[in-house]
Amino acid sequence: MAMRPDVTRLNNFYFHTELGKFVHETLIAEINEIWEDKVEGSVVGYGFALPLLEQFFGEGTRIINLMPQSMGYQKWPEDKPNVSVHILEANWPLPTASIARAVLLHGMEFCENESVMLSECWRVLVPEGTVLMVVPNKVGVWASNSSTPYGWGQGYTYGQISKMLARHKLQLVRHSMALMVPPGKDGSLRIMTKTLEKTGKKLHQKVVGGVHLIVARKRIFLSQNHGIGETVKSGLELLKGAKAPTPKPVTGMSKPLEPGRT
Repeated sequence: MAMRPDVTRLNNFYFHTELGKFVHETLIAEINEIWEDKVEGSVVGYGFALPLLEQFFGEGTRIINLMPQSMGYQKWPEDKPNVSVHILEANWPLPTASIARAVLLHGMEFCENESVMLSECWRVLVPEGTVLMVVPNKVGVWASNSSTPYGWGQGYTYGQISKMLARHKLQLVRHSMALMVPPGKDGSLRIMTKTLEKTGKKLHQKVVGGVHLIVARKRIFLSQNHGIGETVKSGLELLKGAKAPTPKPVTGMSKPLEPGRT
């Protein structure tokens, strides 16, 4: 049974334990590889996104941190004006098409209604905006170990995630895995764990690793193909190559009608 997430426990894990710091560093390094585009516009975090949002400060970007009501609330950051907002997962207090990027960490696995949450995420993103999701791997070791937050909630397979995204018009464009080694409590193993993590990355199988890292793009129209990198054409692209219509004379009228004639 899923444990209820708590912002105090999540904060303690990521910022005050050796294992949490390793996870933090690992996720940041992986995200920088799969999400390299320059950040422009507003960035919103949902769930407990603080460990991933802090890297966006200093880029002239507006940051908004949404924390679901069930998780609790934490003012953040401590040394800057607060950007955290306590919300309902079904009602993000943001205008439609106002956000360039969304970051979800511990957002998906604790949802009461995944569909409603993803619909809100899609709504606030600008067209072609992107969302990064860190989601526990259902068949991974981390999802079955309750000593870390990744074992507290619902895990997902790659297939479940890709189908879910397609249903909400989010095109899956990048997929990666992280946390290749089982969680350990001994901080002295941190350096060795990093080495094993790199070795595990070379396997890059969808069933290997503790978490999925997903980058998806908002589409207005999306086909039911669930594969990565599927082509989604705009209306203008669909018209490319079409022949221009040829005007045809109107039959039965060889000359204009005279006034008064019918």
